Amino acid sequence: MPKPKLPYLNRQMTRHGKIVWYVRTSRDLPRIRLRAEYGTSEFMKEYSAALSGATISKPSTIQRHTVRWLVERYRQSAIWAMSSKGTKKQRDYFYANLMVTAGDVPFQNIQRSNILDAIDRRKETPGVANNFLKSMKALFRWAYESGYVQENPTEGIRELRYKTDGFPAWDMSDVSIYRDRWPIGTRERLAMETLFWTGLRRGDVIRLGEKHIQGGMAMLTAKKTGEQLYISIPETLREVISAGPVGETTIIATEKGRPRNNEAFGNWFRAACREAGVLKSAHGLRKLAASLLAEAGGTEKELQAAFGWRSERQSQLYTRGADRKHLAVQASIKRENKPTLPTPLFSVRARADKNV
Repeated sequence: MPKPKLPYLNRQMTRHGKIVWYVRTSRDLPRIRLRAEYGTSEFMKEYSAALSGATISKPSTIQRHTVRWLVERYRQSAIWAMSSKGTKKQRDYFYANLMVTAGDVPFQNIQRSNILDAIDRRKETPGVANNFLKSMKALFRWAYESGYVQENPTEGIRELRYKTDGFPAWDMSDVSIYRDRWPIGTRERLAMETLFWTGLRRGDVIRLGEKHIQGGMAMLTAKKTGEQLYISIPETLREVISAGPVGETTIIATEKGRPRNNEAFGNWFRAACREAGVLKSAHGLRKLAASLLAEAGGTEKELQAAFGWRSERQSQLYTRGADRKHLAVQASIKRENKPTLPTPLFSVRARADKNV
């Protein structure tokens, strides 16, 4: 369950990519900025004081050479500014926790063993442990390249390997169920068909508009990887788009015709799936699209180009799965065409033992 939002607390990102927090109890009153690190006991004290209308004084300068100072410097860097909103949000979560446990520790004292211990503490949730490691690697890679540390304590540390199927993939029966609930001409149907036929990530499909489509092809730069995508827009999808309702600049839009926010779109589409009786999400449609292309004979390079993957690792998951399915079908055909099975070896041995 998500944590309840604190009343009157507002989050804002500055032009430098820094997150700041404000309390505003009324439109007629000025907002009060909280200075302490989010998630700390000092933050909650400032929040309580702000509710009573007390002004929060600016804290003393953060002590240099501490982890807190290093994180603040990283948040002011160009690399941080270029990171996606989702990446910043995820890493901010871990950095807020880091401020509580080691904010005043000299960052030069952070050793490889400290990182490994932190990963071990999260081993029961390996996905969280790996995201923590990614956040620490980003911080100390930047610190090393900027000359703040002589050695990168995260260098060579590998992510935990664990088996997970991730988001469950749709199948064609899910698509049929969804289509039965949401007819052509609804925003819900338009969103599903666009996801299904393009195979785009959620963050890319909400940016897709008529300006990207020309001559039956859509050209779009993947937001996550920066890869250039070339996507076929079949006539079936064109008919759904023509039926609308489309937005002013994007195909998928709100009721007012405006582009949808990434997270808000995910929640909205998930609700549409639940109402249709499909307990899956947008990413599961991308998995289905990849599987169908692989089963149709798509090569690893073709899947990379279609889905914007930088390496063959992801595409191999689908092509290998398609190859196994093809081989299994061929093996089944051969078994059905063979009238009898060979005599098991144990039966031959049994007769031989009897003769002796």
